[in-house]
Amino acid sequence: MKTSLHFVTICSILLLISNITLTCKTKQIDQEEVAPLILIHGGAGTIPTEMNEPKYLGMKAAVRAGYKVLEESGSVLDAVEKAVKVLEDDPAFNAGRGSKLNIFGHVEMDSSIMEGATMKAGAVASIGGFRHPVAAARVVMDNSSHVLVVGEGAERLARKFEVEEVEEDWLITNYSRHLLEEYLKQHNLTHLEQEEVWNSPILGQQSGTGTVGAV
Repeated sequence: MKTSLHFVTICSILLLISNITLTCKTKQIDQEEVAPLILIHGGAGTIPTEMNEPKYLGMKAAVRAGYKVLEESGSVLDAVEKAVKVLEDDPAFNAGRGSKLNIFGHVEMDSSIMEGATMKAGAVASIGGFRHPVAAARVVMDNSSHVLVVGEGAERLARKFEVEEVEEDWLITNYSRHLLEEYLKQHNLTHLEQEEVWNSPILGQQSGTGTVGAV
């Protein structure tokens, strides 16, 4: 891993009667003194009790996989991509396999990735049929002049750079089917035709547990 210098500003505030004096000192720290760290989140919102352990185990696996890549290659981008791929393969998370279904029972995935030093970024939205949407986002960042590519265009780009494809059935889990069925029943949408569903005001309301991430 490259050695670089980080600066930590140590500030002390001195209160002297009615005057406030702010003094700052800058200390130089060699990056070799700082251990690398990977942070993982598995989604926000209310998590059912029975999903706590699977999510915990999945996040541990993601951290270990990402950290291993970081130690071996020194690439932060490769490390966070690997960590997210582990989560995308784990049906306990709303990402990749296990993604929540859209209102019509299909998988439409979004993903993004960013590199802080150069501020490069790439993202995809509304794609289906790919095992790792984060890999498709990486393709946008590394191989295009765009930041966000959506739908069919994103799928064509991912296919061009050989992002792994899978059948939609592989991405759909029994749990995601159950969540959709419960949602449709809760909002009385089970009896509606497709065009009627589009006109339902419930589609404008947010819900769910969010997706995954790594830093």
